[in-house]
Amino acid sequence: MNWDDARFLIAIAEGTTLSAAARRLRVNQSTAARRLARLESGLGTRLFERTDGRLRPTAEGDRALTHARAAEESLRALDRELTGWDGRLEGTVRLTALLSFCVHWIAPRLPSLQALHPGLTLDLLPTGDNLSLGRREADLALRHGHPTAGPALARKVASLGYAAYAVPSLAEQAKREDLTALPWADCDLGLDTPEALLWVRETIAPPRFVARAPDAVTLLAIARSGAAACLLPCHLGDGDPALVRLTGSNPVTQRDLWLLSRPDQRDLARVVAVKTWLLDALAQDSRPLRGFIPPSDG
Repeated sequence: MNWDDARFLIAIAEGTTLSAAARRLRVNQSTAARRLARLESGLGTRLFERTDGRLRPTAEGDRALTHARAAEESLRALDRELTGWDGRLEGTVRLTALLSFCVHWIAPRLPSLQALHPGLTLDLLPTGDNLSLGRREADLALRHGHPTAGPALARKVASLGYAAYAVPSLAEQAKREDLTALPWADCDLGLDTPEALLWVRETIAPPRFVARAPDAVTLLAIARSGAAACLLPCHLGDGDPALVRLTGSNPVTQRDLWLLSRPDQRDLARVVAVKTWLLDALAQDSRPLRGFIPPSDG
């Protein structure tokens, strides 16, 4: 029996069905059934029996699982030794997030992380691609939308508000006329464009767009140029002195932000440290991230 077989046995025992094991291992159910049959044939014994629709280990299966779990723990011990699971706050943590959030929110807050944990290196991966935590392409991920599959632990950590912004000259034009008279740029992610980012198309419905861009960083540059008004995350638009909010003190739409982490790293000191830092910073910035402008005292 090799490690892949051991991992497969553990997945069946913990999931109690082939379908659950297949989801965990990211294979289809027929592949899982063939693997079990091949493994039992190779070992010359039955490892599981079906009871009330569930797969329960036989006596031989229990013996095999004992060895499989011992192998799993040995590999985890090696990982702890090599990657600092022993509690040392040093090493590298890989964090993936959208380019706009990396540039305009995470990067400006790095001094506070450095002050707390000078031995840590935060490896920022600014991309909209869904890097896999399971394949260890990243340790933590900040993403929009609850994950629908995969082994990651997920926690909603913020709501990001969006509003329309433009340079002051376009804001004055909007006051004289209305928002539909302005030139607009659009966020275009093709068929994957989230509903929250369709606000301009559905609410303003300009006859045409003067520009399109696939990310908020580019839209911010377009808005700053004066070429068009844009829908932007409020933490970008409100933080830019060159822009004026066009749509009042409340956001016009919102998107949830989720923090994803790997179950096998829930106790890894350096990952816990970065996660705690992120959660504290997000909590402190909750209102500006949501995009609500408090009423003035006057």
